[in-house]
Amino acid sequence: MVKVWLGWYRIHLIGHAGGEGLARDVRPVILGAERVLKALLITCAVIVALRHFKQDVSSLVVSLGIGSIAIGLAAQDTFANMLAGFLILMDRPFSLGDRILLSTGELGDVIHIGFRSTQLRLGNGALLIVANRELA
Repeated sequence: MVKVWLGWYRIHLIGHAGGEGLARDVRPVILGAERVLKALLITCAVIVALRHFKQDVSSLVVSLGIGSIAIGLAAQDTFANMLAGFLILMDRPFSLGDRILLSTGELGDVIHIGFRSTQLRLGNGALLIVANRELA
């Protein structure tokens, strides 16, 4: 069911919200979400199966919760940049080739918009990589 829903969402992106370019950019996020949801469903199924056979799973559930908190805190900056990158790709405040002025006063042409960072070519030819969290 998850695969069907994500497939529909991918087709919806191609048809309505920016065409092939946006679908190509968002595809890694959709594939990653599919893997995470599959792992979550498999984990829940294993826990339910163990409970059915009268096994104590409380320590497993607590361990998974603590592990999730640790991973979330460790990857907080990465998640912030990825969320900002996703929002930039969806809202399209600028696109490839646009010239933008940063809050630091630097002026550059957008040459790549990724999920964690955006690359700008400055007037002197230097490449500047800016975290999406700062652009958002």
